[in-house]
Amino acid sequence: MEGVERLPYRLPELLGDPLSVWIVEGEKDVETLRAVGQVATCNPGGVGTIAKPKWLPAYSQYLKGKCDYIAADNDDVGQEHGRSVLKSLEGIVKWVKWIELPKEHNRKSVKDVTDLRSH
Repeated sequence: MEGVERLPYRLPELLGDPLSVWIVEGEKDVETLRAVGQVATCNPGGVGTIAKPKWLPAYSQYLKGKCDYIAADNDDVGQEHGRSVLKSLEGIVKWVKWIELPKEHNRKSVKDVTDLRSH
């Protein structure tokens, strides 16, 4: 991917001036939220690490002035990624809300928004 410009998933929808945007971990979760009428995005290539985050500061610029929800996955890597995104949005977005997913729903484990929706 060297030399290739990376862009947030579903960028045209972000540029369409939505009222709010959900930021989730992967394309599957973006599509889950789109199925219920929400605008959502994620970065390409997974979550990365603190030393090498996959959410680039340039992605935050596409969210400038917007209202955002971060729904991080229910695992250590997902939570770390969500905090990295949150930090990147500071001073750029209108507001951001952290959505804490339940650990379980209907007696089934919940890892992400797709799990929550399917239970």
